[in-house]
Amino acid sequence: MTKQIDKRIESAVGRGEPHYPVQLSITSQIMVVYGLLFLALVVAGWQTRVPVHQLTRDPVAIVQGQFYYGLFSNIGILIWCASAAICFFSGFILKQLRCQPAFQSFLRASGALTSMLLLDDLFLIHEDAIPNYLGISEKLVFLAYGLITALYLVRFRKVILRTNYVIFAIAFMFLAASVFIDLLPGLSRWIPLPPMLLGENYLLEDGAKLFGITTWFFYFAHVGLRQVQQATQPQI
Repeated sequence: MTKQIDKRIESAVGRGEPHYPVQLSITSQIMVVYGLLFLALVVAGWQTRVPVHQLTRDPVAIVQGQFYYGLFSNIGILIWCASAAICFFSGFILKQLRCQPAFQSFLRASGALTSMLLLDDLFLIHEDAIPNYLGISEKLVFLAYGLITALYLVRFRKVILRTNYVIFAIAFMFLAASVFIDLLPGLSRWIPLPPMLLGENYLLEDGAKLFGITTWFFYFAHVGLRQVQQATQPQI
């Protein structure tokens, strides 16, 4: 399949044929993105509930804080974003090559799950947005996330077992540890816990999360790279 694609491209380039369909497709996609961004800016300028500068400026600049505020949180966001991009891009490549349909679905779903976790981490959805603006308990949000993750694991369990799933399990353990530490104050109402576990455990909670995000990234980078390599290597 890849040889046929390469031959068609080489043939077109060799004849000096312009790739008008490809250019038109890319241009139309860019224009759609431009349109969405423009619409978002128009809405931001039109609404009066939130000052525009609070929507466009960097949070550190708004609070007049130091550049290092949220350093490790920002690093985690970047790694989440890289993981989601790898999943979506690898799944797209496999789809274009028309191979590995199971991994196509797995990578796309993984990209969606990673994006959900990314947005939650970036906008404090379970901690602030949903509880304060929708009145839904943080525990219910955690429950919803847990159900979505469980469905994901059940749906793709066979695919996951074909990968280096130990790394995946380690990522989940770190992320689960972070969630558990976050819930400790609430658990202390029913379970007697040592006082040392009920203080400000930011280093433990956020450290475990950062380790989990980093492991998550390495897992999907390995899966995406391996599947694309297998799909593009010459058939003997």
